[in-house]
Formats: sequence, C-alpha cells, structure tokens
Amino acid sequence: MNTTLAIYEALIQANVPPLAARRAAEALEADMLTHLVTKQDLAHLEQRFSARFDALDERLGQRIDALDERLSQRIDALDGSVAASLAASQTHYDLKLQNLESRLVIKLGALLTVLLSAASALQVLLR
Repeated sequence: MNTTLAIYEALIQANVPPLAARRAAEALEADMLTHLVTKQDLAHLEQRFSARFDALDERLGQRIDALDERLSQRIDALDGSVAASLAASQTHYDLKLQNLESRLVIKLGALLTVLLSAASALQVLLR
C-alpha cells in the first residue's frame, strides 16, 4: 500500500490528473502483486524443489542400487561360467598331455628296443 501511495504522489507531482494517477498507481500495484515474486514465494518454491530433488535423488539411488545388484549377479554368473569353462579346458589339455606322454614313452621304448636289438646283433656279428 505504501508503494501505491508513493507512486500516486509522484504522478501528482508530475502533473498527472488525480484520477489518472490513481488508476495508474492501482494498476501498477495489481501488476506487482500478480507478476512479481516475493521472498516468501521464492522460499516456498525452494522448499518444493528441494523436496522433489530429494525424492528424485532417493529414487535414483534405489535404481542405482538395483542395477548394481543385477550387475553383480551377472558378473558372478559369468565368473562361474568362465571358471567352469577353464576347468573343462584344463581337464581337456591335461588328458591330451597325458596322451602325448604315453605316446612318447611308447616310442622311446620302441626305439630303445630297436637300439638294443641292433647292439646285440652287432655284438653277435663282431664276435
């Protein structure tokens, strides 16, 4: 109300007719009341935004936790799968290595038999 009166008085001093000054001051006051924001309006708006941001932050945190849990489960499943695959590969290669060892022993035994036979034959011939 003080602002309206100050505007009215300023318009009167500027030689605006009293009726026009009154209407202009009242219109300006109405515009200020409907279009300008007060500190209380801003505080109320800040509280509303703060509450919404807190709720969004909580929901986002829950979703991140759920995604983290799902990701951990998938990693654990993959880890188990890779471990099983590695164990199967290890068994496969162990069997192949044993097979190669057996074949090598047989071939060396056969070679040793041939060499001993040849040595015995040479010994018989050289006597």
